Order: sequence, then C-alpha cells, then structure tokens
Amino acid sequence: MPSLIRMSLLSAVVACTSSNSGAPAIAVTPGSADVLTCSTAQFSAEVTGLDDVDVSWSATAGTIDANGLYASPTTVQAVSVTATSTADPTLAATAPVTLATAFPSTAAPIAGSVGTDGNGGAIGIYQHQIVASGKRAYAIWPVNPIGSSSVSAQVARSDDGGATWTPGVDAIGTTLANGQQTDQGWVECVALAIDAGDPDVVYATARVSGNGSTLSESVGVDESLLAFAVSTDGGATFAAPTVLRATTAVGYCADVISPAPDTVVVVDPTDDCD
Repeated sequence: MPSLIRMSLLSAVVACTSSNSGAPAIAVTPGSADVLTCSTAQFSAEVTGLDDVDVSWSATAGTIDANGLYASPTTVQAVSVTATSTADPTLAATAPVTLATAFPSTAAPIAGSVGTDGNGGAIGIYQHQIVASGKRAYAIWPVNPIGSSSVSAQVARSDDGGATWTPGVDAIGTTLANGQQTDQGWVECVALAIDAGDPDVVYATARVSGNGSTLSESVGVDESLLAFAVSTDGGATFAAPTVLRATTAVGYCADVISPAPDTVVVVDPTDDCD
C-alpha cells in the first residue's frame, strides 16, 4: 500500500511539471489591426508556460478595458496596444494599430446593378444612391434596358459594410405607355434613406420621365413623376410605389432623408429650384 501512494504522488508531480513545460510566452490576437477612429476593436491575449494566465491591457492612445476591448480616439495617430502578464510584469506583447477615417477597398460592382439610363446616357446620378447605418448599407440604381418598355429602380442590401450585397430587388417599377421604350421614357434620379430609428426600414425615391406609364395613368399626368416606396423588411420587398408629385416639367432630382425615427422627408425642387 505505501508503494502505491508514493507512485500516485510522483505521477501528480510529473503531471504538474509537464503542464508548465516550455519558456513563458504571451501573444496578442490580432497581431496588428486596422481600426476606424471613434470605433472599437476586440483584442485577446494568450499566456503559455505560466499557471496564471491573466493579463493587464494598456494603449498608447484611446482606451482598452480589462477584457481587451479597445476604443479608438477621434484623431488619426500611431497607436499600439499591449498585454502584460500579471504574474510576470516583464512578460508582454504589443500589437500595432493603424487608425484611419476609412479603409478603402478595391471597387467592385454590385451584382445585377448593370443598366442604362434613358437615351443610353448618365442621367440624374445622385449622391444618395448608397446609404449606410453602421455595417448595414443599401444601394439603389436605375434599370432602363435599351429597347425595353419596363423600367425600375432596384435596391440591394449589405450587412457587412458593403463587402457583399444581396441581389437587387425592384423598389419602384413601371411599364412605359404609348409604345415608348427607354429612348423615350426612363427611371432616373434615384435616392435612398434609412429610417433613423430602424435600419430595416428604407425609403426609396425615383423620377419616372416620359409620355406616360402605368404610374402616370393613376394620376392622369403624362410626364415627370416623383415616385416613393418603402421597405420594412430590410429591403427584401417594397410596398407598391406612391406618386408624390406629377408635372409636365422635368424638374430636378429629389432627395430623401429620415431626420427622426418613423419620419421621412422628401425634397423635390421644381425647375426654378423652389
């Protein structure tokens, strides 16, 4: 019996010693990071060779909490974050952080967004063709196929800051009347807004020009319709478009914004920019 006890104690000592084999080391993940100003990034640290694996965190600019969550400053500057072993303060690892207000990637087309505007030209391109809230983004574009009588404004959605996009869906669509094709009537001046309180709600506007369409028949005016549509399911589907204004004048491109939750404002200048 005594020999069995001695063997068990010896095994325990060997097991304890083997768990800490190798020189102590510490590693920070990620080893380097690109971080936007006024944003956060998560870091982690792994300590090997020590029983105590706790670390303390520090940053040369911005702040980092006890869990490694880094909050960047408002200005672009050189930054590094460091994890230091609490058991051995001489053991530390540092990761450089590159701060910027934007990290442009290689431009890539959104699948399905290829189309032509009326007369084959670039008509009514507006700055609110892409809008974003956090990593959620929406894009809208006119679809006026050459030689077609069907025209539309299509919307796609991104949940990763524009890296990938869903297929486009019709937000505002109509059929041109009076035998017209896209050299005589078209969709143009498309614009988007995200509801200030709900990123699943998106508002779309577009102008339909030409001598009549299925939308113009509903209001009895032939030319220059300002159409408006809403999606409440993240751009997957849109309600039937509403005609907000109809005139025989061409007008200027409208804009749409959401200044408060459940609120949308559409500005539609006339030819005199009223």
